[in-house]
Amino acid sequence: MNDDEDEAWQRYDAAGDGGDGLPPDGELRGPIGDPRPECPIVCLGGRDGVYHFLDARGEHRALTARQLGSRSEQSALFCGDLTWRWRYFPKLAKQKVAGGESRLVVVGYSVVATAEWLLAECSHEPIFGAQVVIRRAGVWQGETGEPVAHCGDELLIDDRWLSAGLRTGNIVWVADSPVARPGEACGVDVARYIQQQLQEYWTFRYGGGAIAYLGVLGSAYLGAVSRWRPNVFLGGSPGTGKSKLLDAGRAMMPLHNYTTDTTKAGLEQAVTGRAMPSFIDEASDQQDQRGAQTLLNLTLASTGDEGAKVARGTADGAGRSSSVLGSFIMASVAPPEMQPQHWARVVLVDLISPEAGEDHLAQMDALIAYCREQGPALWRRAIVGFKRYHLALAVFRDALGRTGCAPRQMDQLGAILAGWWILTDDGVPDDREAINGVAAIADFRQSADEIANLGAGRQVAEHLATSRLEGDRSSEKWPVAEMCLRVWETRTDPESGERIGDLDNSWQDRLGRNGMRAVRADQLVDRRSGRQVARGGPGDGLWIAYRSAPVLKLFAETGWAGQRWRFLLRGLPSVKEAASSVRIGDINVRCAVWISRADLTGEE
Repeated sequence: MNDDEDEAWQRYDAAGDGGDGLPPDGELRGPIGDPRPECPIVCLGGRDGVYHFLDARGEHRALTARQLGSRSEQSALFCGDLTWRWRYFPKLAKQKVAGGESRLVVVGYSVVATAEWLLAECSHEPIFGAQVVIRRAGVWQGETGEPVAHCGDELLIDDRWLSAGLRTGNIVWVADSPVARPGEACGVDVARYIQQQLQEYWTFRYGGGAIAYLGVLGSAYLGAVSRWRPNVFLGGSPGTGKSKLLDAGRAMMPLHNYTTDTTKAGLEQAVTGRAMPSFIDEASDQQDQRGAQTLLNLTLASTGDEGAKVARGTADGAGRSSSVLGSFIMASVAPPEMQPQHWARVVLVDLISPEAGEDHLAQMDALIAYCREQGPALWRRAIVGFKRYHLALAVFRDALGRTGCAPRQMDQLGAILAGWWILTDDGVPDDREAINGVAAIADFRQSADEIANLGAGRQVAEHLATSRLEGDRSSEKWPVAEMCLRVWETRTDPESGERIGDLDNSWQDRLGRNGMRAVRADQLVDRRSGRQVARGGPGDGLWIAYRSAPVLKLFAETGWAGQRWRFLLRGLPSVKEAASSVRIGDINVRCAVWISRADLTGEE
């Protein structure tokens, strides 16, 4: 018996009545010695009467004080192991031995004392909250930025395998069901062979399709370590091999989520708290495209940084939260309607039908089996090459920027090229290799102007230009753009050769009754009032009274109702708010916005 135990026995005896009696519950009120070094439980803190722990197996548990004082709940927390509790929180009794001498013996453990000590340890931690980061299966950044492969029951940290259920700083690596894990890293020959097979047995509409697909998978291996996680949509008519190509990607990724029919809520529940790619077959084949568009929107937040953070209210007021982090690999005949923000995060890899009589089904199945065999080795290669990935990303982004690529596209395509590079090559690409890589996927690059033309502002302008306004009679309706063209039209005097404006103001009057005024490039003074004409920029343009009832009616049944259309229209270069009042129709309007002829009609 050591000194600590001696002291404990003395405290126990002093608590008795001086004879053979015991304290009321026959238990010690404090631990014997220091329980912390050997404690199998990790105390994470408490909040609102709920205390959080990692149990003896490393699972995350949340218990109230009442539950912690329950023998069965406490036994579950320790996974039935009595050793630590018997040693540090013994329940004692005096028993007579030979010769009539009494001695103390351990007859159990104190549930109350154990619970009180665990509660005290939780109180020493900060209040449990968002600062405690719970990590489950996937590849995450460790404390120093290095990749940590969480495989459920084990962690791969700094090339060493450790048991899950530990805490490093504010990161808690909870134990979970075992999942697939990385193998030994392979050489460049494996990925190069897969790329060659993809190019031989699938017909990509664009030459860099195999590189783009392989690059998405290479980046997806790194999970949360990749700052920007690219996504891919495999499209093509039936018989082009979309599902087989998706299966090859799944086979390469030992850790992933797969579904052929899911909703946003279902996907959140399946992957929340896990950093892994999601493979979705038949992603938009349903007649109702709203579900597919919702899934597509989920990629916007899951692509970068900490991924999509979702919070939802519940009937009991407790709320529900989830997170989605990882790349999306989707396949369908055609993608749902995509907005510019989607194009900046999803690369569309289109397949076309093979030549008549060609059948590569057996070769495709053989490649899928090979990918499944080599998947763990490719995963380890990507993890080992994470430093090269970040260096390659910087080099490829720079090369893409020099081609006039839009910033978001630089992130997307740069991550794809970096993912492809760490699988198919060693070292870091030099300038020539970066240019060659960018050229290989040139068909997937979009310039800043192309992105702008796909923007919501462009769509609003097109809607405005094609909307029909009433003429002098209710039966007459004219497109806004055509009415403006009548006002912008100029004529040449046959004798002097000078340009003269249209003296007929009827088209201007019709626009004015609908809250608009067209201004010609050479118009400086209003013919009627003699006052200087306000303009928002050079060239032909149109003033729009954005609070006018006829104007609001044009957008009432669109997704841009109210003033949303005006805020989206600001994305076009020429659009400006009026700095002073503008004469529209018979009134002066301060709340007006200017758009140029080029932006309204889409002319160069």
